[in-house]
Amino acid sequence: MTLQEKACRIVYTTTPTSELRRSRWKYHQLLITLLFLVLFHPYVEDRDIFLKGLLMTVLLSGIYAASKQTRPLVLACLIGIPTLVAQAASIVLIHPYVEMAARVSFLLFLALTTIVIFRYVLSEPEVTSDVLSGAACVYLLSGVTWASLYILIEMIQPGSFHASHSQDSGGALTYSDFLFFSFTTLTTLGYGDIIPVTTHARSYAMVEAVYGVLYNAILIARLVGLYRPVPPLSG
Repeated sequence: MTLQEKACRIVYTTTPTSELRRSRWKYHQLLITLLFLVLFHPYVEDRDIFLKGLLMTVLLSGIYAASKQTRPLVLACLIGIPTLVAQAASIVLIHPYVEMAARVSFLLFLALTTIVIFRYVLSEPEVTSDVLSGAACVYLLSGVTWASLYILIEMIQPGSFHASHSQDSGGALTYSDFLFFSFTTLTTLGYGDIIPVTTHARSYAMVEAVYGVLYNAILIARLVGLYRPVPPLSG
């Protein structure tokens, strides 16, 4: 038995069962929240307060997921709490600067949460259901993070993206449009109905496409490296 395996066994045996059970379900809860966001955001998109409420639920789940370690928890609270305040303020105060602050803080929090969970997935000594849930969370969070980045780019430089249906909807792209574009770019599916127009938008779209390919390759290599075949029974 290696020193790492001994250390993991000591931590496991000295940690209360309730705490172990709680830590195992952190990324499961975040994964469920992200799936709710991806699947049900079209039904609340026309009601800004419900959509932002759903985004705040993701924030709270992210803070809970980051609470496994002290430093990520402190960083998550330092960014997450102001983000919650900015999101709440953007519901009450309809102002471009308030909306911009809410978008920027939300983007920073998503990026931080993605990095924290990705480090957890790469550092765990064995594959568990929580590790797999964390890996899925990283993938979904990446799509949501890039969607938030694209929204910010469109706010700073209007007309950075063009959709084939934008003329029918008055030319304004919605959150659903950016989320759809982000995930089609992340998976390199690329339907082509929404395209980046400006240089900055194209640059970030290329980075996301490359990231999507590399993430799958790195994750598969990591899971294969952690695989330990069960030895055959003797006799």
